Amino acid sequence: MNTYFFEPILKKKYDRNYFDLLNSDNIYLCPQTLYKLHPDMDTIFLEILELDPSAKLVLIEGAEMKWTETFSERLSGAMESRNKQHLDRVVVVKRLNTDEFLSLCRIANVILDPFPVSPQIFWKHQLFSSPLSSI
Repeated sequence: MNTYFFEPILKKKYDRNYFDLLNSDNIYLCPQTLYKLHPDMDTIFLEILELDPSAKLVLIEGAEMKWTETFSERLSGAMESRNKQHLDRVVVVKRLNTDEFLSLCRIANVILDPFPVSPQIFWKHQLFSSPLSSI
């Protein structure tokens, strides 16, 4: 079965400045719901931050603040266990409207497709031809 996605028409496009991101940042966007991120992803996120000094890991805050807090504490703990401090390069953006969300996907250098859940990441990659990394 063939599928074709039309590029969405955005009422307003948001740039990197809107999200407090620099043009020199390599944006690794993981647009998955935080509570669905498997703890093994923490290691992958840390390796990206360690290997790419220009990396910014961008996530979207949870619908419930507890999800964001739990994930942040877990990632911070993973960093401490490796004696690494990269929290300043982890950006958790507020909940987004459709134009903000699609703009963020558009400006990402890489969209991370996390395991074990990734059913809706593929179409986000297809909309803007952002490189997709299935992990």
